Amino acid sequence: MMGRPTDYRPEYCQALIDFCSTGKSLTAFAVKIGVHRDTLYQWGKVHQDFSDALTRARQAAQVHWESFLESNLGNREVNAKLVEFLMASRFDDYRPQTAKMEVQISGNVHVRSLPRAELEKLAAQVIDIEEVEPAQIEPKSGENSPDAST
Repeated sequence: MMGRPTDYRPEYCQALIDFCSTGKSLTAFAVKIGVHRDTLYQWGKVHQDFSDALTRARQAAQVHWESFLESNLGNREVNAKLVEFLMASRFDDYRPQTAKMEVQISGNVHVRSLPRAELEKLAAQVIDIEEVEPAQIEPKSGENSPDAST
């Protein structure tokens, strides 16, 4: 059984790069040409030229926003928090390399920033912890077990 014919056209490669060089997203390009965003990624898996175009388009969009920021460094009307969010959510180079971890101990909350690699190591340790039902925990010597008769 054959699937639906592809809407892919080789001219989309340059069109995508040109479109994203104005700062637009891959999703916006997909909407413009009338396909789902996932279709772009599928085309990238099947067509090497489109895969290269996807990479170049992301880079072009990043350069657009970096240029915008450079030209607006002293502009107080630019929302710095919004720009920070935009850059971090769209471009790997701007994603935070630290993450915050909150631990609650005896009602006190401790917040600590950790590098991503260290946080991943800690998460791996937590994932590897074996869960034990309370009834399986043996009391320390000198303590009475809950079902011990007196």
